[in-house]
Amino acid sequence: MAVLRDYQEMGPTDHRCLCLMGEYQAEEVLELPTRPCCRGPRRLLSEVATEGRVCTPTLTLDTPGSPRDDEGEGQDYSGHTLVADPILVANGDEQGNRRPNSTPLQSPPVPLGRMEAITRHYETVEQLSNTQANFLSRTNQASTNKTYDLTWQKWAMWCQTNEKDCLIYDAAMVCKYLSYHHHIDIAKTQLNIDRSAIASVFKVIHSNSLPLANHYLIQVFFKALRNNSQYPARPSTPVWDPEKVLAKILDWGPTGDLSMVRLQCKTALLLCLTTIWQTSSDVRRLQFQDITLIRVPSPPHMVETVHLLVKKTKEGMMKDLTLSAIPSHLELCPVYTLTVFLQKTEHMRSSMPIDHTLFLGFVEGSQPHSIRPSTMSTWIKTTLSECGVNTTIHKGHST
Repeated sequence: MAVLRDYQEMGPTDHRCLCLMGEYQAEEVLELPTRPCCRGPRRLLSEVATEGRVCTPTLTLDTPGSPRDDEGEGQDYSGHTLVADPILVANGDEQGNRRPNSTPLQSPPVPLGRMEAITRHYETVEQLSNTQANFLSRTNQASTNKTYDLTWQKWAMWCQTNEKDCLIYDAAMVCKYLSYHHHIDIAKTQLNIDRSAIASVFKVIHSNSLPLANHYLIQVFFKALRNNSQYPARPSTPVWDPEKVLAKILDWGPTGDLSMVRLQCKTALLLCLTTIWQTSSDVRRLQFQDITLIRVPSPPHMVETVHLLVKKTKEGMMKDLTLSAIPSHLELCPVYTLTVFLQKTEHMRSSMPIDHTLFLGFVEGSQPHSIRPSTMSTWIKTTLSECGVNTTIHKGHST
């Protein structure tokens, strides 16, 4: 039985049935002398139409038919119409050719990360273990590494777009990259971060080459950037007079007669004024074990100098400073005030951890502890307010 492949209108019929036009058309359609015994809705009558067209189905017919046809006449199918086993047809064109499968889109490879490039160099070139490579790659603070990693990713993507190798030492290519960022209005500080991030990798994998910051192209670029940058004029910020604060400290009375709270606040104020260190990030982090008192050899063995050491700073490197005593002005001498403060808090520190801070919280309580970051700024801000300084403009770090 064949099926036509073109679409044509159905011919007229009185039986309302679809029929198939065979390969060899018969002039007459035979009718079985008997009808099926079952007249249910699921049974097809043997009387069919003589004309008509059908469209090509999505299934093809198996011409050999069902193997049940060969079982003989002993099987009684009660007049059921037999349909050959269907076979699925592949999706193709009219000639039967299969359509080629579309090639999946491939994403571009991810550029090599900054820390990965450094550790890989240590492992492959320097023949170090993974543990040693990871240790040597931690030369910066965590926040700096995070900034450098993001910046390096932009540099690597730019090199990939321009079909360049981001690991090759090429100052001209770095200059082009910085110039590209400058033309899209990237701030000068960000351009300097870009250079530093790239140089952090080049100084490791190209240790025998000239440092990137010393290359004449990079120096010329930043010199031209400084000369052509227009910065808005800064508004003049009023300053406060330190004489007011010193006069207020003298009004508190002799150093030896001050309460623990006043004595600690006076010590912090004098150290902030004389060291010019940051209040919260430097002075607040001073540890008791890093304070060294140097006394004169002759009696009465007065403290002559004090050595201060800050191991953890905001910049990521240690700071140290040596202060000398001012014998002619003991009440305003930071060395003398610090010595008195250490003597009066010595009994409190015996049960505290070895890394506790110089300044203490709840210094008059039963359980003093290391000072919190915000406490130091509160002390300074309160004292400045008592001296008539506008603390809405001058915060705790203004000392």
